[in-house]
Amino acid sequence: MSNKSCCFFILPISFIAMLSISACNAIEKIPVSLADGLTLPELLSSNVALINVDELSTLIKEPWYSEIVVKKNGGHELSLSSCDDYFIGSSPEARTVKPYEMNAYLELKVMCEASRLMLSAKPSKLSYLPIPILKESSPDFWPKPLSFITSSAESKRSNQNPELKYWFDVTPITNFKKKSESSFTYYHIGGYQEVGIIGRGDLNNDEIEDLIIVIRDHVSNGSYFNMRLLVLSVDNQQRWSLISEH
Repeated sequence: MSNKSCCFFILPISFIAMLSISACNAIEKIPVSLADGLTLPELLSSNVALINVDELSTLIKEPWYSEIVVKKNGGHELSLSSCDDYFIGSSPEARTVKPYEMNAYLELKVMCEASRLMLSAKPSKLSYLPIPILKESSPDFWPKPLSFITSSAESKRSNQNPELKYWFDVTPITNFKKKSESSFTYYHIGGYQEVGIIGRGDLNNDEIEDLIIVIRDHVSNGSYFNMRLLVLSVDNQQRWSLISEH
């Protein structure tokens, strides 16, 4: 009789312990978070507040501040007026019919892609992201694909050179300017790069927090402009790696 009583109490205690562990795991999860590098709300036809990541599913359906007409391979023209339109009909090789709209289209499409990335991000269990994330020395440690490269031939040479490991190795930085904790500008001979943090979350299902950033590449004297969306990860030894580029 006493053995039965003992078992009767042991099972509920074990069950409570399991619930406690589950609750702790749920509390310890690091939520997906946005930073001010995501400018999509500013690119819409009406002011739409963005408080949390889930609201991005609504914003990608909202109309842009202006319709953009692009031409795909084969000459087919397509009118785009929202991120939804872009996701459904556009393609990487699409170019604007009006050349002067290309930079605006680039901003819109990158922010649409950034929003989709943020919606796919998951809460993480661990984070090795430093505080602050952006700093003067970031180019010394971030991987070389972040460097300023304007041609595929130059990119190929950089990738094939094992001595070039970091951003600074390819594009030595001469100066920097801090706009905010999530926005820095890095200057180099011939141009500059604006780096903005889009947000944080687990993008490759390893339960470690990743960093989503946007880079705007400019030349000092010229019209060249490019935008890149990148996902970075850092391990417990502060070694950075590139997960993906969009």
